[in-house]
Amino acid sequence: MKKVIVINPRGIKGDEEYLNGMVSALYKRDDIDVSLYTNFYYEISDKEIPYKCHRYFFKNSEKMVPSAKRNAVRATEYICQYLKLVNIIKREKPDVVHIHWSVISKVDPIFFRKIKKYCGKLVYTAHNVLPHINSEKYIDSYGKIYNCADVIIVHGQSIYEEFSKLYPQYKEKVYISRHGKKNTLKEKIDYNDAEIQKCEQFINKYDRMILSFGMIYYDKGMDRIIRAWKEIADHKNCCMVIAGKTQPSYPELDELGEYVKSQEDIIFLDQHISNNLLNYFLKEANLIVLPYRHASMSGVMLTAAAEAIPILCTNVGSLAEYIDDGCGWVVPNDDKAICENLQKILNGETKDSLAQMGKKFQQYVNKRYDWNTIVDEIVKDCY
Repeated sequence: MKKVIVINPRGIKGDEEYLNGMVSALYKRDDIDVSLYTNFYYEISDKEIPYKCHRYFFKNSEKMVPSAKRNAVRATEYICQYLKLVNIIKREKPDVVHIHWSVISKVDPIFFRKIKKYCGKLVYTAHNVLPHINSEKYIDSYGKIYNCADVIIVHGQSIYEEFSKLYPQYKEKVYISRHGKKNTLKEKIDYNDAEIQKCEQFINKYDRMILSFGMIYYDKGMDRIIRAWKEIADHKNCCMVIAGKTQPSYPELDELGEYVKSQEDIIFLDQHISNNLLNYFLKEANLIVLPYRHASMSGVMLTAAAEAIPILCTNVGSLAEYIDDGCGWVVPNDDKAICENLQKILNGETKDSLAQMGKKFQQYVNKRYDWNTIVDEIVKDCY
């Protein structure tokens, strides 16, 4: 039996379903003894976890208000926790350590080199080849991370090609493993929530609702979908909801602020969205738009599939590799294509036709991206 330690310091805000899907599938295998070290606030309840789960990282800093103090506390916690984890790995001598995400890329190679001494194989999943914000400044530090790994997992052919251009010296280490499906929502929606009641009054006025959500910054392209909305004269009794916290330095979006405020058929919630409110939006949405300028993969896309909602997305990263004909729209990565295709959808698609497309998307992803199958391949080819 192989002893596997999985490390993901993030483990929340969208990471938890991926992590739980992968580690649960490892746990089901008779030849794997798996332990997980993740965020202290890992958003999977203990009663849903069959495997050994150590809620380990960021107990003190995770819930702090963003600030310089939080950054300092978080960095201190992270370094101390990884030092302890290195000693745990030294003692346990696992066959495989599988790491997801670098949090402090200048420091992580030091820990990874130490870990590599005490395990049989070090596997690193590159969810993004480089961070999307200020990518250039991370090229050197991420090169050191990839140098440490015995196997580097990416989630699509396009991501492999991006990796190979940046780090051709490490491309022989790279293994393409698909991102597993997400589960449909289990939580009941609390309709007494004041925010939901306010949004419900707005959404119920319209025949269809378009949703775009997640962290908001330039590469995510939220300004593009607003510009498209502005270009289209008749929205055909459809409303649009944009939800997520805007990151600093996004002037392309700032200049559209007055337009957004003037439109009765747009809700723009510039804030961190509660699970309850997001679940409500997913229940009401007829189409999810991903107007990305740059991306590797998208948890939003797989959430759409889980909830049987079709998508309109740009052809960036490996997104198109997960979408079959009739599951949504993959368009060129430019403003004109987004606008033209959104207008076609508004003019030509009904609630029923979008629902049928969403159901096909759900069935396609569920069939092709089952976690048990994905993990069987990882164990055989990477572990």
